Amino acid sequence: MTTKWDVWKSFLTSSTKITQTLESALKSQLGLSISDYDVLATIHRAPEQQLSMNCLKATVLVTTSGLSRAVSRLEQRELLEKIPADHDKRALTLALTAEGTTTFNSARALHDRILEDTFFAALNDTELLALGQVLDQLNTYLESTTDK
Repeated sequence: MTTKWDVWKSFLTSSTKITQTLESALKSQLGLSISDYDVLATIHRAPEQQLSMNCLKATVLVTTSGLSRAVSRLEQRELLEKIPADHDKRALTLALTAEGTTTFNSARALHDRILEDTFFAALNDTELLALGQVLDQLNTYLESTTDK
């Protein structure tokens, strides 16, 4: 019989394996961390591929210190640029550079290929739908119980 602790361990194990596979491939092929990819992807999805630092902080799955390090690395590699806000010189907007867009497109192709091979290939459409519903339920519960 599978216990709730077995399910938890299985969730953590599979999540960790997929994340490690992504991290390893992004690092070896493009010199990016998972945090770097998350930042690039979030800015890429934003209107005009620009986002304020505060919006980015609220959206990415990275700690504040991890975000600062990722932004510094990406700026140093000239994949993004910091633009001072017109209304407040202390506020920053982050924008992808042309090289940042090119790098992100390569990273997204690699990311998607790995997820196809390690996640989507393991589940059929019915299982994906069921897992999606369970994870939506979990996220809804967590959102309703945090910050109270």
